[in-house]
Amino acid sequence: MEKKIKNWLRGAASTVQLRPDTSTRMTEVFLHRSDSEALYHDWQRIGNDIKTAIRKYEHGKTAT
Repeated sequence: MEKKIKNWLRGAASTVQLRPDTSTRMTEVFLHRSDSEALYHDWQRIGNDIKTAIRKYEHGKTAT
């Protein structure tokens, strides 16, 4: 639990940094990904979310 709080505070503090730390892994991921790759992965996640929602809906429908 303490780690979650520490991570949350670090994230909240990063929103007000004047010079953000550019050595973080997330920055590297986004700098090396092309726009088309980013869009592809976004739509992959969206598709997975829709599939999960459909499964949950169908499971709820058969349970009643």
